[in-house]
Amino acid sequence: MSSILSLCTERANWVTVFVAVFVFSGTALASDPALRFEHAQKQMRDGNLEKALADFDDLRDQYSWDVDYSLARAQVLERMGRDDDALLELDAATRLAPEYEDVWRLRYTIISRQTGAENEAKREPERLDMARRFPTASWWRLPDDPARWTVLVGAGYDSLSNGLPSWYDQFVEVSREQAGRNRYGLRLARNQRYEESDYTLGVIAEHTSSTGWFAGGGLSLADNAMFQPDLGYNAYAGMPFATDWVATIGYRRREYTDAIVSSAVGTLEKYHGDFRFAYGLTRSRLQSTSGLIGQTLTANWYISDKTSFGLTLSTGEEAESLGNGQVLESDVSGVSLSGRYAISDRFGLQWWLGTHEQGDFYRRQFLGMAISIKL
Repeated sequence: MSSILSLCTERANWVTVFVAVFVFSGTALASDPALRFEHAQKQMRDGNLEKALADFDDLRDQYSWDVDYSLARAQVLERMGRDDDALLELDAATRLAPEYEDVWRLRYTIISRQTGAENEAKREPERLDMARRFPTASWWRLPDDPARWTVLVGAGYDSLSNGLPSWYDQFVEVSREQAGRNRYGLRLARNQRYEESDYTLGVIAEHTSSTGWFAGGGLSLADNAMFQPDLGYNAYAGMPFATDWVATIGYRRREYTDAIVSSAVGTLEKYHGDFRFAYGLTRSRLQSTSGLIGQTLTANWYISDKTSFGLTLSTGEEAESLGNGQVLESDVSGVSLSGRYAISDRFGLQWWLGTHEQGDFYRRQFLGMAISIKL
């Protein structure tokens, strides 16, 4: 009988120890945030996303200053397919730790797969911002897309006031581009003014770095030109800054038979949702004359991945060839509309029309169209 009582007592002691350990473990799990975090992560790995989210919610509420809990909550939201909620949580995480790379990497993963015109417009500025923050990382870099050739063929027509003959333009441009890297090409144009025709040959080139800054330029030559520059060239450089802003500065020079026009150009762009707004300022000089100031204001609407429209207003002064070897200063003003439409992955359509007043000399009503073909 005593042996039975002893055995029962021993088993009771083990039960007491087991219960004590279980209660202690539960109490420790409830009070230790590190253990709670590890438990929630295991729930996420096992696919118990709702339970993991509830655990991360509690940790996030209780320890709102800890960026790891915020990041973990965003990770489980992303796995649940709640991308918008995950991005909101990542916004909070970037405020807690602006240079935490894992936070930005998850954000880039999410925005890279989002579709729609608004998201397309936001993606590249955000990627460039991440490139500036983490220049040695590779996760934000674009894939090495194969370079593609594009042929652009277009024509334009200008109707002039004051009984002046109409103008005609035709051009073809062949360019090679690698996404996010380099672009260069060759352009041949024919411009007809006042029964005379000028032929110009030009080259263009542009380089974009992995951190977002870009630079480029062009050169054009005309043989025995009547109204086009005998020699023209330009160079520019720019870079994104802040959020969705881009600044560009440049220089342009046109050398006519009897005159030289040099211009300094600056452009400031702002991207907002499906829209782009740009202000351009040009200061030109004809020989040794005082500076001529021209301004442009442009708004672009990216309706979808295939369609966009643009409106440009221009005003100010400029030095322009009016034909017969004359380069004159005049007050100008104008308005133009333009658009692009992607017919397919290979074919695209561009168009433009508008009106331009060249001082007291004439008013131009113009329109044009071009077709692009990717080879």
